[in-house]
Amino acid sequence: MPQTSHDDLSSMIASLPLFAQLPPEQRERLLHEGRMMEFAASETLIGEDEDNPHLFLVLEGSASALINGTPVGTISASELAGEISSAGISPPVATVIANEDLKAIAFPVGLIRDLADRQQDFAAALRQTAFRRISG
Repeated sequence: MPQTSHDDLSSMIASLPLFAQLPPEQRERLLHEGRMMEFAASETLIGEDEDNPHLFLVLEGSASALINGTPVGTISASELAGEISSAGISPPVATVIANEDLKAIAFPVGLIRDLADRQQDFAAALRQTAFRRISG
């Protein structure tokens, strides 16, 4: 997988509706505290009803979301996974499994919740993003 530059990641994060209203220094904090992760095809990113310590931003590849083993959606590049548990709404409601080699940046849930505590607009956007995922 090709290397993704800091500037590319910064631009991608700034373009996402969830992160767009964060001040630049908070988006930079996301980049600083997030970590790159790679998953092989069929590897699990998130387990249904398990502790999920990250909000994932898929950079390359795609993943399937399954509830009780039934496919309910696909998560592609530039999309998030883990927003429901990151928002504190519930434990993960789906298992997310890489369809192919997948590269993502993983933001610690503690960081996401800290940003939500500091930025009410971000907190509202996070809840909206989570509820959109729930309602399909």
